[in-house]
Amino acid sequence: MQRNYEIVEHPQMDHLSLFVVSIEYRTAHFHRDFELNLVLSGEVSVSLPGKVLTARQGELLLLNPNEPHELKCVNEEAVLLCMQLSPKYLRQKFPGVGYLSFDRVLLNGEDTLRIRSLLTELAAQYVMAKPWWQLRCGSLTDMLMYETLRLVPYHFISEEAKRGSQRRMDRLSGILDYVDENYTHRILLSDICEREGLSLTYLSHFFRENLNQSFQEYVTGLRLNRAKEILASEDRYLLDVCMESGFSDPRYLHRAFLEREGCT
Repeated sequence: MQRNYEIVEHPQMDHLSLFVVSIEYRTAHFHRDFELNLVLSGEVSVSLPGKVLTARQGELLLLNPNEPHELKCVNEEAVLLCMQLSPKYLRQKFPGVGYLSFDRVLLNGEDTLRIRSLLTELAAQYVMAKPWWQLRCGSLTDMLMYETLRLVPYHFISEEAKRGSQRRMDRLSGILDYVDENYTHRILLSDICEREGLSLTYLSHFFRENLNQSFQEYVTGLRLNRAKEILASEDRYLLDVCMESGFSDPRYLHRAFLEREGCT
């Protein structure tokens, strides 16, 4: 199982990780790090609490720690250059800086060219790992964060708000892990209500508030993605695909394909 609360490791350099990833669909998840994504090819739709944005080739997505988001490509597979930076990086340099949160997600236009340039140079130095590369990466990270703070509006979160956010994300993490483990079987929101000791009304609102979709829409997305994986890799009867992906009837799979993919 892939946890929805990502434990981002930094095996090469403390607090910093860079990689290139192909995205077709990534279930709703969140992590403790800042995440800056440069779209190298394709288009990516990102669903966040209360909004859905589309990032095109050359544009940037800036995500805050503990910010739930779901990623899916538009039309074709998208490729992202991803930088994940621990908040500890800034707090080590500025002990009193507090908990930083950026106010913009989609970064584009001429004013972000400098950020894009620094990110690509940082990735190149990180991958090549030439002598003293850590010093070069550190200086590039400093310049990248400086430019981001200069160009992107931000605010600070109080300690109390930070603790509240952590409790909310811990709850959401447990719920998503349970759904991800059980979506191929019959699963109801009332099952989770009983498990979490919450009312149906509260949990329904909690789900939509944090993931910008209903519980059933999230489960259908997981099942459809699993069905697409099976169909792309194996020659199977449609009924078998339904059983393995959690759809109780081929009609529901047919409807999900029509609504989300525009085809049967």
